[in-house]
Amino acid sequence: MADETSLLIERVNLRTVILSFFVTGFGLLFLFVSKPIEESGYHRLGSLSREGGAVLLASVALALLWDLAGKRAFADEILAKANMSRDLAEAGLTVITESFQDDRIAWDELFTNACKLDLFVSYGSTWRNSHLHKIETMLMDKDARVRVVFPDPEDPEVVKALSIRYLKTPEDMQHEIHAARVFFDQRKWTAKGTVETYFTRMLPLCSFYRFNNRVVFALYTHRLGRFGVPTFIAEKEGFLFKYFTMEFESIIGDKERTRRVDRDKPADADKAK
Repeated sequence: MADETSLLIERVNLRTVILSFFVTGFGLLFLFVSKPIEESGYHRLGSLSREGGAVLLASVALALLWDLAGKRAFADEILAKANMSRDLAEAGLTVITESFQDDRIAWDELFTNACKLDLFVSYGSTWRNSHLHKIETMLMDKDARVRVVFPDPEDPEVVKALSIRYLKTPEDMQHEIHAARVFFDQRKWTAKGTVETYFTRMLPLCSFYRFNNRVVFALYTHRLGRFGVPTFIAEKEGFLFKYFTMEFESIIGDKERTRRVDRDKPADADKAK
């Protein structure tokens, strides 16, 4: 394929050079005959011949510069942008922001157009309290389903890693996770839809919220402290949605590291106080 492309470029270059020689020849000819024509008394015709020859020579110079340099660079730029657009379309990305709090993440629309939601978060206190009404409204539908996975608060290695990430003590980290479980446990017993909660010994590498037809995912920072993190929204048709769908199903299907906890008695509320 590369050899064919190189051969095509060589042919185009050769054709351009040959055509330029012909046009240059005509330009020189017009310049050469312009003086004898003027000396014969045909001043206007001689002037036209001279000016025409000059225009042809200038046109050849500009055409060569454009065809051999400018057009190539322009084509490369167009192709690069076309490839980028194709890549974004294949991924299904529609929104890319530098912060999880960006207004372009239309949570109202995401909840309105969905009856199913899968989450994998560390604990998500700010998010769940900000969208309490939307979550409860979704669960009023008997066909609604919310599944949420949290890091296992009984796994010391996971808790230690999260406590370092969030600058919290291990005890505070456990408290946050238990509070998150209590939140969803309480919704489970009052909702018309279903709520499933899981604990996993997998450390979350990003957080994601998978609705019926879109997924919102946010990166984690490696710096200590709270910073804005790149956040993305991908449509169902793209491979990123499929990726996070497979990720979630794999997490809850891993019986060695993940356990469902909503079937137990309601989470101990005292741990969340």
